[in-house]
Order: sequence, then C-alpha cells, then structure tokens
Amino acid sequence: MNWKFLLGLFIVLWVSTNSIGFAQNTTNQDSTAFWWIRRVTIECNHKTVDRIIFRELSIKAGDRVPKKDLDSLLVHESHKLMNTKLFVMAEVVPYPIKQDTIDLIISVIEKWYFYPVPIIDFADRNYNEWAAKGYNLDRLIYGVRLIQNNFRGRKETLKLYLQLGFTRVLDFEYNIPYINKDQTTGLTFQIGYANAKNINWGLKDAIVQSYKSENILEEKFNASIGITKRTSFYNNHSFSLKYSNSHISDTVVTLNPNYYQKGQTSQRYFQLRYRFEHNRRDNSGYPLKGNYIYAEAQQTGLLPSDDISVLKLEGIYAKFIPLSKKFYYSGSWRGQLTFPQLQPFNEMRGFGFNGSFVRGLDIYRVNGQHFAVWKNTLRFQLFSTIFNLKKILKIEQFNTLPMALYLKSYGDAGYVHSNFDYGSNIFTNQLLWGAGTGIDLVFYNSTVFRFEYSVNKRMEAGFFMNFQTDF
Repeated sequence: MNWKFLLGLFIVLWVSTNSIGFAQNTTNQDSTAFWWIRRVTIECNHKTVDRIIFRELSIKAGDRVPKKDLDSLLVHESHKLMNTKLFVMAEVVPYPIKQDTIDLIISVIEKWYFYPVPIIDFADRNYNEWAAKGYNLDRLIYGVRLIQNNFRGRKETLKLYLQLGFTRVLDFEYNIPYINKDQTTGLTFQIGYANAKNINWGLKDAIVQSYKSENILEEKFNASIGITKRTSFYNNHSFSLKYSNSHISDTVVTLNPNYYQKGQTSQRYFQLRYRFEHNRRDNSGYPLKGNYIYAEAQQTGLLPSDDISVLKLEGIYAKFIPLSKKFYYSGSWRGQLTFPQLQPFNEMRGFGFNGSFVRGLDIYRVNGQHFAVWKNTLRFQLFSTIFNLKKILKIEQFNTLPMALYLKSYGDAGYVHSNFDYGSNIFTNQLLWGAGTGIDLVFYNSTVFRFEYSVNKRMEAGFFMNFQTDF
C-alpha cells in the first residue's frame, strides 16, 4: 500500500509541477512598445563561467521585451541570480543604445568560495536547548569544515567535514548541478562515517535525555547517490538512494529498547527519497516577497532484509508579502505524515527539527507520527543599507557589506499526533501555540541572527537566539 501511494505521489508531482514556471508574454504587435535587446554582457565574474549566469536568465540577446514590463522583469532576473547563492550582490540593468534598442549589463560581486571554517556547534538542536542543559561543554561539537563552493566556476560544491567532540564525523560530499548540455540534470555523491561517546537516547517531558561514556555508544556508516532535474527556472526535482549501517552498544539498548526498536543493536537499510522544490522567493536567505513550495516522499527500508520500514510524506508552503515599503508579512504551513505508527526513536522527526516547531517551544522536542504547524510573522524594516568597507578590507568579496535590521512580531500554532508515548506526551494530541516579538539582523542577504522573546501555551516565557530563518 505504501509503495502504491509513493509511486502515485511521484507521478502527480512530476507531471503537475512541470506546468508551474515563468512565462513572458510578447504577443503585442506594436513594435514601438518593445525594447530590442542587442547584447547581454557580464561584469566582475572573475571565477563563475558565463553559462552558469546565463542559465538563470529568461531573456537573451535578440529578444523583444515589452517596455512596460522591463523594470519588473529585470528585478526578477536579479532575484534569480541572488538565489544561486553565488553572489554578494547581483543586478541586471539596461543600457540605452538608440531609439528602441538597449544592452543589458549583469553586474555581480562574487562571494568568497573557499571556506576552511572552524566548527564550534552544539550537539543540541539549537543554542537555547544547549543553554537549558547548563552550557555543558561536553555537548559541544568542534572541528573544521572545508567547503569549496563554485568549484571550477561551475557552481559545483565540494565539502569535507572533520568533526570531533560530542560526535566524531568524517564526511565527504560532491555536488555537480549540471552534467548535460542544457544544464538541467545534476549528480550528488556523499559518503560518511561517525561515532559518538555521547548520545541522545530518549525524551522525558519533551526534554532530550543524554548519556556519556568512555566507550563508543553509536557508530554509523552511510553513502548516497542522487540525481537532480531542473525543469524550469523555479522548479527542481531530486531523487536519491542511500545506504546506512549503524550500531549501538548494549548500554543504549538498556536506556531505550526502542532506540533501534525491539532491542536491536544494529540497523541497516536502503532509503529512497524524492524531493520537489518550487522557489519564487526574492531571496532564499531572507525572503520578503514571493512564495515557496516543497514536497518530499521518503521510504526508509526498501528490501525485505532491511531492519526498518518507514514512509514519510512532508510538505511546505510559504508566502511572503510586502505590505508597504517597510512592512512585510510571511506565513508558512508545514505538515508531515509518517507510517507505521510505531517507529524507532532514532528515526522520529516531530517538532524540533529544521524549523518545524512552534516558536516558544524552542527547547522542547515533541515526537509523533504526524504534525502540522502554521507560522505567521509581521516584520518592520528598521534599516537596510550597504556598507562600503574598501578602506578597511581589500578583499572584494567582503568589502561590500549588505546589512538590514527588522523588528518583528509573530504567532504560531501547531499540532502533533502520537499514538504512543515517546517521552513528549505533555505536548502531543493537543493544540500548541506560541507568540512573541524579536529582532532579525541580516548580513550579506543570507546570514541571519534572530533574537526573540516568546511565550507558549504553558505560559512559559523566555529569550531565544537562533541562527537561521524562522519558517
């Protein structure tokens, strides 16, 4: 039954979403109402090859564009370039030649693409959960993350993680976005190993319970291969196949027999995942206008010999609306269904992961088979500016600093359904809500620092800090 539903979902999403895209109407026969584009040139792309930039544009040399649509079209083109995450700034501007003829100039400031970044992170889901555990240094993760973005100037990504601390990880990933002439198909490869002497083994009243040992408590190996398909400027599909093999000690089984389910000390499986993304946001890092659709179907356990069989269906819809020059509204809806009802603890993903929680419940993790959350945010732009740091920093990628500050208020509601007590039944099967106010500080149009004061259904109030967007 699960396979039929999964296959049907793949077909429906693939066929229906091909019709979603950007269309430009140029049927007006009045030639005086059009600009003729003589040439399109690119400035300041020192590393990124031209075809990667041209791939994002819906207009090219020789096109005729309605004069009334030119300004809005060029804004859309600039947004698409920014959403590649290759540039600090990207702008498409017209240059008049004569009468109804123009050139288009694409001006970009490229990001710094190689990052040997020291890792100092939390084993917990966020800063607030780590603080609630008493700022325990044993729960820190440290190491180095080597990231080469825009490898060979073709938007490829190389990642190498060397991590110590709460969990020790060695992980390599290579992402090739385009392997065909039309730049529509890509490949991803990943292989990783991890072991931990600290482990989050369960929940008590929705608070994560941990255990530390001198011996290795869990060991994991995984590898995956994926294929991506970009069917339009805004639509992306991906399929991936993953193999995972992990082991836990008898101590973990004693703490939680359902960690791998039924007292097992090993867990092996193949996993098939399909994802669809429709992205019409003006800026993926911190959107203020547009919409976003995401759908995922994932079957963990493909063979009769696999130790687990779980089907997950997830969907997201988000809308971003400018209300005036300074006020902005965003609303998002996220839901997830998983089957069967009884699942191993290590695979449960309810409230508390990747933005899927009610603000005000930041320190809690609420496990369940199904959930839904509705988020609403009203923002007021206190300021938005671009700092010129050329006198201080000589590195081009850093001497132009876009920065913005937003005051916001928000209100969220959610529900987690569970037929079993996974240690968070104080929150399951009931309406949850949270509300508050805060400040968002945004650097380089993508790096976000959120400072929030929230109150939740239990009338618990507190200050929370996060480092990602809130939808």
